[in-house]
Amino acid sequence: MVTIQLLSKRLHRLGSLLIVRIMTYPRIRHLSENSLIMDMSEKLDTELCPQIAALAEAARNELTGVIESVPCATSVYIEFNPLEVDPTVISERLHAIYSNISGHTLNLETITLPCYYSPDVAPDLLALAEEKKMTFSELISIHSGTTYTVCSIGFAPGFGYLAGLDPRICAERHSTPRQSVASGSVGIAGAQTAVYPRESPGGWQIIGNCPLPLFDIQSDPISPLSHGMQVRFEPIDQKTFIQKGGKLP
Repeated sequence: MVTIQLLSKRLHRLGSLLIVRIMTYPRIRHLSENSLIMDMSEKLDTELCPQIAALAEAARNELTGVIESVPCATSVYIEFNPLEVDPTVISERLHAIYSNISGHTLNLETITLPCYYSPDVAPDLLALAEEKKMTFSELISIHSGTTYTVCSIGFAPGFGYLAGLDPRICAERHSTPRQSVASGSVGIAGAQTAVYPRESPGGWQIIGNCPLPLFDIQSDPISPLSHGMQVRFEPIDQKTFIQKGGKLP
């Protein structure tokens, strides 16, 4: 009887330790013999985005055998050459790098993007303002008065998912995406906003247009957006929009 009780206590303790280990961040998940993911959080946290970007850059520049490192919304993906480095070494070094990064204040780069908020280029601006029971001027003020964080880049080259949207103007995607969304379109989907770097299909609510190119293979860097940086929008009029390269439909 004593033995059974002792075994039960040990199993309970082991289960508790496993739960703590599973839920503790950051944590490493091995995907294959040459790739892994370091999870930083279960949910999106804009304060972690700069640290994720710094970790990915440090892994790329400092770790032997690393082929690629990609910052994601809540994690960092690492691809490495197993003939050059042991996965255990990669894991240990990643934890060490993160410990160093998390103990320092990172300098956050901020970029301001011009945006022409007008029904001329924003087919959803008036309808969204009406849905939110506000004037479109109020919607513009809220959107342009917020500082956003690039939490991920994907869907298309230069397409930055910007977190931090004011809850008052959060909106769902269209149930049926448009077949064509103009290049530079500024959209809202859920709790994020973004700029379409090129003409493409899309279902985001379009409230404006940014005349600056956000992806150019000939430029260095090829996009002004990078993971972890902060972004603001500056309202401009139609004349300035055209002067900066914007095109009316």
